[in-house]
Amino acid sequence: MRVFIFILGFFLFCVRPVQAREQEVWGFLPSWRLTNTPSVEKVDKLFFFSIPVMGNGKLEWNSLSKRVYSKAFLDHAKKVRDKGGRVGVVFAMLKDKDLDKFLKNKDYWETFFNEVDKLEKDIKGDLVNIDFEYQRSPTEILSENYFEFLAKARERMSGEMSVDVYGNTIILGSEDKLRKLFDKTDRVVFMGYDFNKRGLATPVAPLEGMPGADLEDVFLRVNKLGLSKGKFVVALPLYGYEWRTRSTEFGATIHPSSVRALATVGRMMDFVKNNPKAKFGYDEVTQTPWLSYVAGGKTQQIYYENERSLKAKVDRVKKYGYTAVAWWALGYEGKMDIDKVW
Repeated sequence: MRVFIFILGFFLFCVRPVQAREQEVWGFLPSWRLTNTPSVEKVDKLFFFSIPVMGNGKLEWNSLSKRVYSKAFLDHAKKVRDKGGRVGVVFAMLKDKDLDKFLKNKDYWETFFNEVDKLEKDIKGDLVNIDFEYQRSPTEILSENYFEFLAKARERMSGEMSVDVYGNTIILGSEDKLRKLFDKTDRVVFMGYDFNKRGLATPVAPLEGMPGADLEDVFLRVNKLGLSKGKFVVALPLYGYEWRTRSTEFGATIHPSSVRALATVGRMMDFVKNNPKAKFGYDEVTQTPWLSYVAGGKTQQIYYENERSLKAKVDRVKKYGYTAVAWWALGYEGKMDIDKVW
C-alpha cells in the first residue's frame, strides 16, 4: 500500500498543472522586428507598434505601418490568439503641433475612431493602445481635451483601451488629473525606461537610487495616491545603451563626440560571451549590469539589461501587486527566455 501511494503521489506531482501567472504579460512588437523571431508565444497580449496618427485624425500609411497587414505580423497574431491571447495596435502621435491640432477638433476624433475601427476589424484585433506624447512637457497630455477624447474613445471603440505615459507624467502630474487619467481608460501603461541623465552614461531603467526619477519613484506615487493597481501596467525595456565616455567609472561623463547606440538583450548576450576582457559591473541599487571596454583607444560604456536585472524589476512589480508587465520590445530579447524572469 505504501508503495502504491508513493507511486500515485509521484505521478500526480509530475502531471500537476503549471501555476498560472498572476500578472499579465504584454508584448510590444515593432514593425522593424517582425522577422527577428520575437517571443510572441510568451505573451498574453500582443501589440503591433505602431500606426502613426496625423493631426487630422487620419492614420499615416508608410512602409513600416503597412506591415500590420504583413504575413509575418498576421502569423504572430494567430499564434497569440491560438493560445487564448489577444491582439491589438499602438496608435502613436508624437508631434506637439499634431496633438494640439487633434485634441482641439472633435471632427478629427471621429475620423480617428472610424479608421481605427476599420483596421481592428481587418486584423481581428480587440486591443487599442493610445501612445500620444507631448515632447515639450510630460504633464501636458493631462488636459481636459485629452480626458474628453479618452471618454469618447471608450464610448466609440470596442475592446480594451490602454494609454501610454512617461514616468514623470505620474511623478509630476497633479492628483486630480492622474485620477481622471485612470478613470477614463481601461489600462495605464507606464513606460519604465529612458531615465538616462543628460551628459552621463547611466542605466536606462534604474529600479531605485537615481536622482531625479526611477522606477521606484513612480511606484511610490501610484501607491501614495491609491491609483488602481489593476489598471497599472509596467513596461520594462529589453535594451540599454552604449556610449563613448571619458572614463571607465559607473555614471561616467559622455564624450562630446559620442553617438548613442542601442544595446539589446540579444546583442549583449553575445557581446558578454565574446568580450571576456571587458570590465564588468553590476549596480545593486539601480539593478543594472554595465561594462566598460577600450576599442581603438576609445573608452566605451554599455548599460544594459539581463535576466538578473529584469527579474529584480519584475519582482518589485509583484511586490506592489501590479497586474501586468509589458516588454519593450519583442525581438530585442535574442535567445533569452523571457519566462525566466518570473
